Amino acid sequence: MKGADNTRKPKNSSRLFLIDIGSAGTPRIVPVAAGIVSRGTQVSESVESYYRMDPWGAPETALTGQAVSHRFSGHRVKGDQAQDYILGETPGGPEGRCVTFYDCDGSAPAGQPNGWKGRALIRILDDGSGGAAGRQSIAFCLVVNGSPQRGTMTRVGGSYRWTPEP
Repeated sequence: MKGADNTRKPKNSSRLFLIDIGSAGTPRIVPVAAGIVSRGTQVSESVESYYRMDPWGAPETALTGQAVSHRFSGHRVKGDQAQDYILGETPGGPEGRCVTFYDCDGSAPAGQPNGWKGRALIRILDDGSGGAAGRQSIAFCLVVNGSPQRGTMTRVGGSYRWTPEP
């Protein structure tokens, strides 16, 4: 809607998820978008309760861990750089299945950080199933490793540039 304030009521269409499929030292940042019809984030947190020894035993609870994963599902689009890398070119083994990801929010106010950069393990959940007459359905997940870094993603010409927050 023209004139809508997207900083107060952001839309999912403002979110952009990118991965770096380049080699070490030559980044090639591409969007994860073609054919994707659904994207979700799952946050799983664990807590520990500590009971005091006073007469009433009221517990104190602390967050002890957090696991975050981003799930994508949709239809296979051959020729899309991100899909071809994830579903076809990804080297085997746990080390080769890790990528650098960027989770960016295009509705962030100008001059403020608009995203996160981190490492993630690629998990392929469905590499092309579905009915014989239908399009191939795909699903994959990026499981975040460690803590992402805050920063700003900008698009310059046809490429993306990441600037970490100081």
